Amino acid sequence: MSTPWFRLEGRIRSAAMTGGVEARVADPLWMLARQWQVGEFIGDDAGSPLAVTTRFETTRIDAAALGPDGPVVDHDPALPLEYTVEAAAVPRRGGARTSHSVRAAQSLTRLLRRAGADHVVDELTASFPLVGSGEVTLGARGEAVAAMLRRRTFDGLAVAALSDVELREFLGGNEDTTLGDAVASWRQSVRDRYSRHDGAWRNDRMEHDVTVSAPTASGRQLRLHADGYTGGRLDWYSFDVEGDSHQRLSEDVRSFTTIPTPVRYDGMPAARWWEFEDAGVQFGDLDAGPTDLARMIVADFATVYGDDWFVVPLRLDTGTICRIREVEIVDNFGETTTAGSIVAADARAALGRSWSMFELHGDTSVDEEEAPLLFLPPVLATSLHGPTTERVEFARDEGANLGWAIERWVEGVLGRPVDRREAWLASSPPTPAVSGSDTGAGPDANGPARYDDQTWRYRVESPAPPFWVPLLPERITEGRSDIHFRRGRLQSWEYLVDTPVGAHGQTLEPDRPLIVRDEEIPRGGITVERRWQYARWTDGSVHVWVQRRRHQGRGERSSGLRWDLLDR
Repeated sequence: MSTPWFRLEGRIRSAAMTGGVEARVADPLWMLARQWQVGEFIGDDAGSPLAVTTRFETTRIDAAALGPDGPVVDHDPALPLEYTVEAAAVPRRGGARTSHSVRAAQSLTRLLRRAGADHVVDELTASFPLVGSGEVTLGARGEAVAAMLRRRTFDGLAVAALSDVELREFLGGNEDTTLGDAVASWRQSVRDRYSRHDGAWRNDRMEHDVTVSAPTASGRQLRLHADGYTGGRLDWYSFDVEGDSHQRLSEDVRSFTTIPTPVRYDGMPAARWWEFEDAGVQFGDLDAGPTDLARMIVADFATVYGDDWFVVPLRLDTGTICRIREVEIVDNFGETTTAGSIVAADARAALGRSWSMFELHGDTSVDEEEAPLLFLPPVLATSLHGPTTERVEFARDEGANLGWAIERWVEGVLGRPVDRREAWLASSPPTPAVSGSDTGAGPDANGPARYDDQTWRYRVESPAPPFWVPLLPERITEGRSDIHFRRGRLQSWEYLVDTPVGAHGQTLEPDRPLIVRDEEIPRGGITVERRWQYARWTDGSVHVWVQRRRHQGRGERSSGLRWDLLDR
């Protein structure tokens, strides 16, 4: 009775892939037999691609909806998408308002004094006084600096908000002078640093929310939604397709012909089996367990199929949504091969799709046997950012059954971060203990205090630091367990007269109600920061804006808040 073996394969029992790709030999002559066995001596008539023609259709995004209920603004190709999404509005109060106004006023003052218009500076100082509100300073020295700024400069942001007619009145009514053009350019540069709509930031989620849309051949809009963007890096994988994506993007099908280039990377094996490689990466030395599918796919591609791939570039404009219709290949034998979408072919197979990487979530094009969408967002490759000017830490306090918004830093009048704890200690210096029996408490000068000299004291609550802002749990709907957090106040704040209490930064928005969703503050907490961003766009233009960014927190916190205390 014969055994029905189809083939024999060697298997290794370790997780290392080194033994399987080393191809160890004991006799050099055996290498020739091995070459014959794997068919390396057999000629193959497979052609190499010489030219590839890609046929595709495109559309470009033309609008962006900032938030679920926010305004819809036209997309400007001269602006990076990060600016539209992240740029914060003009600060309304606090040290940020003062520092931004002072910077704008200083640049305008230098411009006017160089032009010999000192009288205009005096008129602006008298007409637009700098009035501080909600500023946090470090003791008497910080207050003196803030008072000096109010005396010696004016509100530059208020001047930048003037209309053309009002601005010409301060310049003497001559709108054709070189000075008028320079001041108009200054005003535009100041306005460009801020968003009129406060970007796509959502305070209830502490993240950005934006939906971009592009017209299609049918007249409908193709929408891509970026939900949960926390700042830092915005790319195609941040977006999901909303609605029906099976639409003709345009009536015209474009084509692009180019020469394919073989894929090259470090550690790539040579085309011949017995050729020795000298590269910086050893893919055969990767360790992979039974569940490390991604690692095994990379190793398999690199060691077996690496020399079978070619790169075909496709030039697209930024902000383009593209769909490949077909690819036509001309090889060195003069034969032409037309290839469709491999993803669509997999969808028609009996086993279904086996590859779905690099696709937009929610794209239903494959269900209609078409190639998936490719989105090239108008985003930055890199940008520069300044130091953090404001930091707020959101944490849970299970002991007090509260959430906390801890304002660690807020922007000061000089544009630098001010530590709220240092400002608290500077405004409330500790008082030294007074000894003696005539105080009614404390140790006596001649020895320890007696029992009848000690005073018991009842406190409703123990004070928390004044920069710890409580977030009170509140039911969203009566009769249900769903909650959100609403900003509250502490009773102890009423007794701190000369100490800045509560929220004073831009993140917590003290002049507006603040509600944060329960799921947005995990057990580990989150941290929200504000900082300046500087970037250059593709046309060389410079863009500056204030970015808000969220990242992971540092775990649960305890403020020490307690109720109904009896101590002495």
